[in-house]
Amino acid sequence: MRARPAPIRPRKGLWLSTFADLALLLVCFFVLLHAIDARDDVEAGKAALTDSLRAAFTAGPPAPLGLEVAAIDGFAKGSATLSRDPAAVVEWLRSATADTRAYVVVGGEADGTATDIDPEGGPLTLSARRAEAVAAAIAASGVVPPDRIRTEALGARPDGRRRVLIRISYQP
Repeated sequence: MRARPAPIRPRKGLWLSTFADLALLLVCFFVLLHAIDARDDVEAGKAALTDSLRAAFTAGPPAPLGLEVAAIDGFAKGSATLSRDPAAVVEWLRSATADTRAYVVVGGEADGTATDIDPEGGPLTLSARRAEAVAAAIAASGVVPPDRIRTEALGARPDGRRRVLIRISYQP
């Protein structure tokens, strides 16, 4: 004699746990709104709450969002002098920075060898000097205002390239 199969019991939908989570989040949101409105000084309460939430979820200023990159290479060893005219990069910047929220980040690199260093500060200082030289050339062209140009020293590269990277970024 064959055993009868166990009766099939209907299972609860998997959506139920998601729905419960959503309901709990909604309740927490309304409790938060009630806590804000319950203060005597509502505007000060909102400002304090937003400040504390901002401090809790950020670890400093927001990172810039890089969108486009160009490079200028061909620097002589140990030198921050531009070896060629950055006219092509300047024309690229003219269209890439048409939006007033865009800014330019110029980062210099050294090749990491003993001959490609700044005598006073090493490869990091040379990287910074290269970035400043390109930033000055961009600012002198008048395409990008100087307050929208930032420089950074990227240090020595393991691949032996001596260049400056130019990024178009937006600050969120």
